[in-house]
Amino acid sequence: MALFSKKPVVWVSGPDKGGTAAWLATRYAVRRSGGKPMRVTPSNRDRIRKKTMRRTGVDAPQALIIGGGADIDPERYQDLITDIRNIRTTPDPREPKGQRWRTLVLGPFFVLLRRLFSAGPISVDPARDNLEWTLLKDAIAAGIPVLGICRGAQLINVFHEGTLYRDLATYYRERPNISTIYPRKQVRLDPESRLFEILGGETIRVNSLHNQAVKKTGDGIVVVAREMSGNNVAADHAGVTAGSSGNSTKGSSEKDTGSEVSGAAGGDPGADPGGDPGTDAHDAESSLQGVAQAIEHRDYDFMIGVQWHPEYLPQVRSQRRLFDELVRCAILHLERKQQDS
Repeated sequence: MALFSKKPVVWVSGPDKGGTAAWLATRYAVRRSGGKPMRVTPSNRDRIRKKTMRRTGVDAPQALIIGGGADIDPERYQDLITDIRNIRTTPDPREPKGQRWRTLVLGPFFVLLRRLFSAGPISVDPARDNLEWTLLKDAIAAGIPVLGICRGAQLINVFHEGTLYRDLATYYRERPNISTIYPRKQVRLDPESRLFEILGGETIRVNSLHNQAVKKTGDGIVVVAREMSGNNVAADHAGVTAGSSGNSTKGSSEKDTGSEVSGAAGGDPGADPGGDPGTDAHDAESSLQGVAQAIEHRDYDFMIGVQWHPEYLPQVRSQRRLFDELVRCAILHLERKQQDS
């Protein structure tokens, strides 16, 4: 049921081939929250601009969602790559009873949908990178709300000159990285963050379909949610002995500290970082914090990136609120534009 009388246009980026399952799920989420979703891809951008112009009188959206998908071209940052994944599809028995049954039904449905519409393995998609780079630049200039989902969160960070871990497998040595469409991964939110205000809780359970994460934060980017240490036990990729994870605080992972913002949890906080010449004390310290699961830009009202896929969790009320707030902010932006014109 729509929450608002007006329907702002929300562009949802995606690839030319594949991504249909994510688009259908995101389309439903945006429509349910009262927005008008339009899918924009490298080949249809001009057509969508004209369609948006006919609907709103301007050739730009009132909100932008940068969706999940292929890895970002590493030429836009520098890092190493491997590709090791561990797929799990078991629902969490600690979910609320009603939600658990909906999860049992929706989980296999989304798994099937993803497989039916899969375009096969695509390592990088330069055309999509270029499109979303331009879309994000235009969104910032226009001041519209932006939500990045999985790859989208990573692109927001890279756009602001941050970097990524291209393979998380080395951070989960005793147990594999959780990879599941069900809400099984436990995440702790920064209570001072915008995301905390929206979701309404300090800890949440989310799905996990990624093998990359934010490494060093870009200009203005802060980590506002981290994977809790109980999910996995790991050692740092540079050889740091593991220790217990600390809670994140807003601003603690700013780029100018030189620290890498996501890593492992485990052993002695005072351990020597070892013989990797690319690792310093800041890197070692940051590796004791949980893997980054959400980011925000501190200078914008709504520029949020989440590492999970909220579009695949329509049964979870807090995840629906993320789309509700995106659409609400889009309506406010539309009203301001109308008042100014």
